[in-house]
Amino acid sequence: RRRYLIVIPLLAMPVAGVMSGLTAPDRFSASMTLLVQEPAAINPFLEDLTISTDLKDRMDALVAQMGTATALRAIAEAAGWIGPQMDETEQLARVEALGRDMRIRLIGKEVVEISFSSPQAQGIAAVVEAIGARFTQDLLAPAQSSVMASEAFLAEERARFERELAAAETELGDFKAANAESLPALHAQNVEALAATRERLAELKAELAGKDAQLTRNERRL
Repeated sequence: RRRYLIVIPLLAMPVAGVMSGLTAPDRFSASMTLLVQEPAAINPFLEDLTISTDLKDRMDALVAQMGTATALRAIAEAAGWIGPQMDETEQLARVEALGRDMRIRLIGKEVVEISFSSPQAQGIAAVVEAIGARFTQDLLAPAQSSVMASEAFLAEERARFERELAAAETELGDFKAANAESLPALHAQNVEALAATRERLAELKAELAGKDAQLTRNERRL
């Protein structure tokens, strides 16, 4: 009798497994991977010109941020997972399912795996793409914010130097016009003032050229 008690469960388990597989609802999944490489790791000469993403240190915070209601709803709307044709209850259920069935994990130091599963096959690829786009946006947000702030500062500095340069050129032109007749006689007395003015003009032009170059580099980084 004890032998039968052992054998019967062994025979019943495969049958139960098959029945469970037949009755369980089908689930479909899609995934993608993102390779996040630090520019300085590719080219050490870019270390001073780039902003690190700090992926490993920020991963937990990024995943938590992706799981907020605001981010989930934005992802669902971008992917067409929810729409105005659905009532609020259905939209809320889909957003909650998105947060529950979305997976984001770091593999190694540079690879991020994103996956999503659902009983509905249609649209899951678009959802994964929307998750990847949102994750990339959040990942690069600090660097883009820094670059935009630098660009705004450089643009303001450029405008200031342009105003100073224009004022210096106007002052020089007014001086020449006012002293057109007596300029030869005053040449010996004003040679130092003219030299200083020309030197200041040269300095302003050089500084303006430097700011233009720095602004161009920042625009390329952005």
